[in-house]
Amino acid sequence: ASIIAKVTRDHNLIPLKKHIGDFGSGYVIDPSTWKWIQENYDPNTPPPIFIRRSWGNLRKIAPKWHTIKRRGKHKSLLDYARR
Repeated sequence: ASIIAKVTRDHNLIPLKKHIGDFGSGYVIDPSTWKWIQENYDPNTPPPIFIRRSWGNLRKIAPKWHTIKRRGKHKSLLDYARR
């Protein structure tokens, strides 16, 4: 399942990269992703909708785009199973 998810994700990134340019893999460890964020960061504009705003490292390179992930806000499958 994880292989299928990765292949599907990579396939879905192709049109996004054509639209906004090459941002690498999109993962936290990728220097190309860091570079893209640094080059496109504008503290006076909202982040693009595809940016994972809760990414901890985003605080370092694009602090106005960062948001704290709120735990407990969303229910898990276990919450529904307990009913």
